Amino acid sequence: MQKLFDKQFRVRLLLVGILFIFVISGMLLLFQGQEGMMLFLLTGLVGIVGVVSGLLPALALTLLLFFIIGSLLFWSLFGAPSLESSLTLNYILVWMVKLLILAIMTGRLSMLIKELHEANFELREQIDTLVAIDPITGFDNKERMLLELELEYNRSKRYGRMFSFLLIKINHFEQLRKLYGEQELNRILLHLSTEIYRSVRKSDYKFRPEKDLFGLLLTETSTEDVQRVIDKLNKELAVFQLKNKKYITLELEYGHVSYGEEIEDYLQVYELAKEQVSFHVS
Repeated sequence: MQKLFDKQFRVRLLLVGILFIFVISGMLLLFQGQEGMMLFLLTGLVGIVGVVSGLLPALALTLLLFFIIGSLLFWSLFGAPSLESSLTLNYILVWMVKLLILAIMTGRLSMLIKELHEANFELREQIDTLVAIDPITGFDNKERMLLELELEYNRSKRYGRMFSFLLIKINHFEQLRKLYGEQELNRILLHLSTEIYRSVRKSDYKFRPEKDLFGLLLTETSTEDVQRVIDKLNKELAVFQLKNKKYITLELEYGHVSYGEEIEDYLQVYELAKEQVSFHVS
């Protein structure tokens, strides 16, 4: 986090430096005729290339401009028209030094902006992982589910314990959103989570791994016991009363897997349960 703040400070510092160079360049060049205006526009071009493309393209463009202007100055020795008609050699040399500094600063700014973007993306991912509780249902998220599933799988493999994993899918999830709106959909999710909580043991783990999926990790539960849980859930979950007092029937699909020696790892438990769920258009 401290590194993030340090980079933000350096970005601000570079922006101030770049702005200072543009202000000084404007004061020195904009009142020096067409050649001065051209050099100022080239300064802006190098700045844009540095910010957009990075250090190497900005330096390459700067060296190209140095070559072109150096060639013009060289040919002026033989009487050819040159920038010296309105700009002294000192002006040009000062401008070239500032242009080189600008290329380096804008290139560094581009690099820092990219690093900040990557750091912010990683930070958002970490926050999503750390926020384990679904705000609507109060159930744990997918990352927490996989963690608990791995722990239970390892315990069962080591001590021969039984567990079952149950997935509940809400069919036509997006259609429900379109028909009844976000607020009513949240009430449906709250209804489902409340009834699930009432219908299973407190010791069972409850998850919402995806927007239209609920997951239950049922400890010390055999395949036969899972079917009894499903029958109970079907009875409690299927009917929902809308705010307008009308009742709707929710279409739910179930998929479940019980621990067995043939299951290679905990991820396979989740994937096998998903395969059993009929994925209608959501």
